Amino acid sequence: MEMNKNSEDSVNQLKVMFESEKINFEEKLKEEKKKNERKIKNLTEDYESKIQEMENEMNEEIDMLNNDLQEKDNYHETYCRQVEHEINTLNQRIDMLESNLKEAKELNLTLQNNHATLLEQQLENHNKERKELADRIEKMNQEFGSKENELTTLRLKRDQNEKLLEEKDKILLQSRTDHDEERKDLEKKIENYKIK
Repeated sequence: MEMNKNSEDSVNQLKVMFESEKINFEEKLKEEKKKNERKIKNLTEDYESKIQEMENEMNEEIDMLNNDLQEKDNYHETYCRQVEHEINTLNQRIDMLESNLKEAKELNLTLQNNHATLLEQQLENHNKERKELADRIEKMNQEFGSKENELTTLRLKRDQNEKLLEEKDKILLQSRTDHDEERKDLEKKIENYKIK
């Protein structure tokens, strides 16, 4: 009888110990679960914040480049119109001078010796002015070409930045994928704790 009683006491003690250990284990499991949930939440918020910040920076950079390109396009259009107008004006002056030259030659045939010196001076002045106008047109054409090159460079830079944005979007997508995998690993660990 005494032996049975001792065995029953031992069993009861083991039950109490088991229940105590079970409660302690469940408390630790709950605490670990809360810690992991907080970690997942913090990681998620951190990733989302970084992703949003990178997207905002890239969008701002693209907006700035687009605005700059639009300004350059507007300036280029205005400049081209001004140059075209000025070239037309200069061509009209050249035509007028050519007409004057023709008249001067015809007058020279009539006046000949009496006005030879005056005509030569007019021809010299005309040629000088014509050369200056031709030089000015050439300079404007060179400036026009330079502006065309500048516009092409800006367009190339815009295309490069758009390509860079696409690459960064891929990186962001990969970061999201890595984050999801890490979260799944943590959830799997929690599930393993529950099973244990």
